[in-house]
Amino acid sequence: MLPKNQRKLTSDDAVRIFRIKFRHQKPSAVLIADMFNVSEKAIRDIWSARTWASATEHLDPMRIKGVKNKPGRPVGRKDAKKRARSVRRLTIDEELDNNGVGGLVSFRDPFAKDWKMALAVLVPLMREAEDIFYALS
Repeated sequence: MLPKNQRKLTSDDAVRIFRIKFRHQKPSAVLIADMFNVSEKAIRDIWSARTWASATEHLDPMRIKGVKNKPGRPVGRKDAKKRARSVRRLTIDEELDNNGVGGLVSFRDPFAKDWKMALAVLVPLMREAEDIFYALS
């Protein structure tokens, strides 16, 4: 006789195991596993149609043929409340880089963020002053 986890079941064994589920009030997977010399998981898999579904489909009238449950929300269903879209906010460094100030300050400077904040304010003012200067000359 093979060890418990190495015995091969036949389709007849699967049918007998499936019938035991409906004949008894509370069948124990442990007791049935000992009877057939297989693991309890193998018994539960037969009952839930994870394994031997084709051999036992005629025994369960409630089981719909060929339909497998997919994870997630059923097709065509919507949430009761709309999901909030996540919007990625820019960091100060990215925001300043987008405004053209990024190359003016070294990243190794411990006060780089402070400098960038100051430059973010000063650079547009300097550009405006430069435009006024060239307009007057």
